[in-house]
Amino acid sequence: MTGVFTASSRPLRRQLGPVAWAVLEDMVCDADRDQTGRLVAHTPVRRLAVHRATSKDTTARALIRLHVAGVVRRAPVRPLPVGRCR
Repeated sequence: MTGVFTASSRPLRRQLGPVAWAVLEDMVCDADRDQTGRLVAHTPVRRLAVHRATSKDTTARALIRLHVAGVVRRAPVRPLPVGRCR
């Protein structure tokens, strides 16, 4: 996300809207760099919704906007093996 939160990001902020931008900011707060230097956030929709005081559906729509705009990418989640609990 280097360079996203600058004056040059204003057009993107307008395109995404205030809710999606707030969700993006919250995701960046939870993100860490992986081995390749990419920012990766493992933040569930419900947690983002609680942080933003919005519904999970509103937050999910904001994530879709971020995905469509190419700002975030969803990584597949590995399911737990059948018959095992954490």
